[in-house]
Amino acid sequence: MNKHISIDVIPQKLFSDSEDWAGICVSRSATLPLVREHGTGYLPGVISKLEKIDDLTCRLQFDMHAAKHFGIDAEVLLQAWGKIAKSRYSPLLNVMKSIRIVDYHRMMIQLAADIDNLDAYFSNPLLGIPIRGQEIRYESNMLSLTGTSGDDIHFHGYSDFADAMSCFQRGDLDAITGIGLPNDYWVKLNNPCNVFDTTLHVAIKIPKRIRFISHFLLRLPYDKLELITNRQFHPVAYYRQKNISNCNLNLRLVYPDFPPNQEICTWVSSQLEKYGITVECIRIPYSDYLQNKQMQDDVLSFIIEMDPWPSHESIEWAFSDYFSQNVNNSGVDRCHSDIIRDLNVARANKDGILRIGSLRGVRITRLPHISLAKSGCMGWDDDFFIDEGLSQ
Repeated sequence: MNKHISIDVIPQKLFSDSEDWAGICVSRSATLPLVREHGTGYLPGVISKLEKIDDLTCRLQFDMHAAKHFGIDAEVLLQAWGKIAKSRYSPLLNVMKSIRIVDYHRMMIQLAADIDNLDAYFSNPLLGIPIRGQEIRYESNMLSLTGTSGDDIHFHGYSDFADAMSCFQRGDLDAITGIGLPNDYWVKLNNPCNVFDTTLHVAIKIPKRIRFISHFLLRLPYDKLELITNRQFHPVAYYRQKNISNCNLNLRLVYPDFPPNQEICTWVSSQLEKYGITVECIRIPYSDYLQNKQMQDDVLSFIIEMDPWPSHESIEWAFSDYFSQNVNNSGVDRCHSDIIRDLNVARANKDGILRIGSLRGVRITRLPHISLAKSGCMGWDDDFFIDEGLSQ
């Protein structure tokens, strides 16, 4: 059965060559996942058993039927990881200190750190196995590929959500990638059960020359954005800092052209104006955003970041060098949200990237077998795993 999915932008590069979340999201349906994200939990993919031997050792065991069906084994997985090691995503493999193939269907992995949520880590689509002989076909504003069940999946680019929804209601589309939807759709949303959280983070990149702007940005009450965006934005709550002097400054803030970026940027601009900072919001095409066009050294940039894997420990791992800045050296046990917030502050001070919240998505599909993912990388073609009884 052919499947037709709407997506805001057609990615030009997939798998380990992906340039952004859209590329990884599309790759997910053409990749054999080791572990599948499903709502707030995880289900087996081609790995039937993921066992933690001790704090720094784990064992992966392939599902025998899946391995035979797809013609994969431990050596094939190791080759797939070898491609990751040569890509921009190579830091993802730093979690693994050493790998030993036990036999065709088992491997032992020595970890570089104690990872609590191994399912979350191995659910990253990039750690899966791309389907052999995959042929990516580009047509007019459409990308086609073969899904894990053998079905053809066609990703259609729709810049206008209303057009995509009309096609969905007529039956021309089977699903809409429900992240970055117009505000008026969220206003009318009457089934909160279809809403899901993601770890796609909204951040503001601050040039080094005006790094002091972070002190003003950290004062803003981002919780108000949840109401302004009708709940599609989940804010980060920072400690309100002491009063600081106003400053007379004119800046520009560029943002990629999809919701709810405009609402968020307009609000940030209005809040900074209270401190004497005038901000002109500039909308740019998503293609320019990917190529870093118009993101000069004197311009604030609105960016979207994806965590290495959907777990609190992923950001702690990825940003571990920031712990040297007394982020968690107080000797006091604190909740992870406090640690993450302090890591964000340290990162803003050091590298000028301040996360202000994350996006929520909406389930819009008539497909029966999909994996809603906290990472935002939905599995649109998980029929094989359901039909073969791997969902339990």
